[in-house]
Amino acid sequence: MKRFIFLFALVWLVLTSHSTFSQNQNVIKDKILSGNIKFKNLDKGELCTSNIYTIEWEGIPANDTVRIEYSTNGGVDWILITNSATGLKYDWSVPETPCLNCTARIITKDVDNPFQIISVNPNKGLVGDEITISGIGFGSSQGTSIVSFSGANATQYISWSDTQIKVKVPTGAVTGTVFITVNGKKSNEVAFAIEANPIILTSINPNSAKIGDAVTLTGNGFGSNRGSNYVSFNGTNATEYTNWSDTQIVCKVPNGAPSGQVTVTVDGSSSNGVM
Repeated sequence: MKRFIFLFALVWLVLTSHSTFSQNQNVIKDKILSGNIKFKNLDKGELCTSNIYTIEWEGIPANDTVRIEYSTNGGVDWILITNSATGLKYDWSVPETPCLNCTARIITKDVDNPFQIISVNPNKGLVGDEITISGIGFGSSQGTSIVSFSGANATQYISWSDTQIKVKVPTGAVTGTVFITVNGKKSNEVAFAIEANPIILTSINPNSAKIGDAVTLTGNGFGSNRGSNYVSFNGTNATEYTNWSDTQIVCKVPNGAPSGQVTVTVDGSSSNGVM
C-alpha cells in the first residue's frame, strides 16, 4: 500500500471562502473563516492510497455546497475531488498518486459574485487554440453568456457546463486577462498570454521562375497585411507584392535573386526556408 503523505502542518488546512483572484496571477487569495479542514482516521499524519477518509470542515452553513480540491505539488496545481460536497463532511477515496507535499482546500461560492474562474489551462496560447476554463457557477448552458479575452470576445465554444468551459482563443485577442460574463455580470479576471503565431511557409508555386515572374507563397502566420514584412529570395528581398494575407503572398522574383531558399520575415522573425 502506497502512502499519500500530508505534511503535519498541512493536515489542518484553512477553509477557503469568498475566493478572489489576483488579476495578474492565477492564484486564489484565501479568506480564512473561523474553522479548519481536517481529515479523520489519519495514520500518523498520513493518508494511505486506496483508503477512504472523511474530510470535515466548519465555519459555513451545513447545507452550503462546496468544491474540494487537492494538490500534489504544494498548491501549484489543483485536482478536483468533488464539486458538490455538502453537510460539512465528505468521504474521499485517496487516489494512487503518492506524494510528499500534498494539501487540500475547500472553495465556497462568493455570495456577491456567485461565479468564479478558478483556472485557465493552458494560461497562454495562439489564436485558434482551445483552452479550458474551470470554476463554479458558469451555468449549465451558454445562453447569452460570453468568454472575453483582452481585445476580443470568443466566438467558438466547444462545450459549456456549470464548472467548465472549452473555448477557442479568438482573432484579435491580446495578452492580458480572460473573464466570463453571465447574465450581464462579470467574473474575476485571470491572466492569459497570447503567443505569436509561428510563421510557416509550406509551398511556393511555381518553384522555378525567372526574374520578374510572379510566385505564390502559401503557409500561415504571415499577418493580415504586409506592413514592413517581406519575402526574401536567398538573401534578396522582393520589392513588388500584389497580394498579402495571413496564409498567402503573391510577389515577383526580384532582380539579382539567386537560386536557393525563400523565406518570409514577419515582425523580425523569419519562417522556415523552402526551395
